Amino acid sequence: MSRHEIPLLIATIVGITGIGWAVVVLFDSDVFAPSSAAFLAVGFVVFGILASVGIALIHAPWGRRIGFGVAAAGAGVAVAGGFGPIAVAALAVTFVAVVGLSGPWLRIWLRRRPSAEGPGPVPFALIVGLVGLVPLAGAAAPAGVGPAHVVLAAVAVASGLTYLRGRVVGLWGARLAVPAVGLWAAVVTPMPGGVVLLAGVAVVTSFAWRREPMRMVIPTPPAPAPRPPRTDPGPEAAR
Repeated sequence: MSRHEIPLLIATIVGITGIGWAVVVLFDSDVFAPSSAAFLAVGFVVFGILASVGIALIHAPWGRRIGFGVAAAGAGVAVAGGFGPIAVAALAVTFVAVVGLSGPWLRIWLRRRPSAEGPGPVPFALIVGLVGLVPLAGAAAPAGVGPAHVVLAAVAVASGLTYLRGRVVGLWGARLAVPAVGLWAAVVTPMPGGVVLLAGVAVVTSFAWRREPMRMVIPTPPAPAPRPPRTDPGPEAAR
C-alpha cells in the first residue's frame, strides 16, 4: 500500500467509526431514549463523514481533531451504555481509527497551515458548534428530547446552513435565536444535562459574537486605488 493510500484508508475507517457508533446508540444501548439516540446518531454520522472528508479531500488538520472527537464520544457511549456486541465491534474499529490518526502517516498528507481560501478557524468553529448542538441536546437529555430540544436543533442547523451560504441572517440567528431557544431547552432539561447544554450554547454564542464571523457575510470594502502621479505642469508653471 502506497503512502497516498494509507491516509485514504484512515479517513474511511474514521467515517465507519461514526456510522458504527450511530448504530450502537440506536440499537445497542438502553441508556438513551429513541429520540435522544436519534439526535446522537445524527451527530456521529455527520461528524464522522466531516472528519473523513476533511482528511481525505481537504487535507485539513481539523479532520484529524474531529476524528479524535468522534472516537472519544464513542468511548463515552460505551462506558455509559455498556459493552454490547455492536459496541464491542465499534470499539475495535475505533481503536484502529485512533491508531491511524495518531501515527506518522498523516504528517505529510495534512496541511500544516490553514488554507488561505477557508473560512478561518472561528467561523468554522461556529458552524461546527451549531451542528454539534444537535448531539449535545441528545446527550444532555438521555430520557428523551422535548419540543425545546427539537426547536433548538432546527434553529441551530438552519442558522449554520444559512450562514454557510454567506447570508447575514444566519449569523444573527446564531447570535440571538440560538441562545434564546438554548436557554429554554436548558431550563426544561433535568440536571446536570441542563448545565451541560447551557454551557455548549454559551460557547457557540461566544463564537458568533466575535468579529471574524461577520467578515464572512459582510466582507471588508477594498482599499481605494492609489492616485496616478500628476503629469500636468500645474498652475505655478503657467505663470
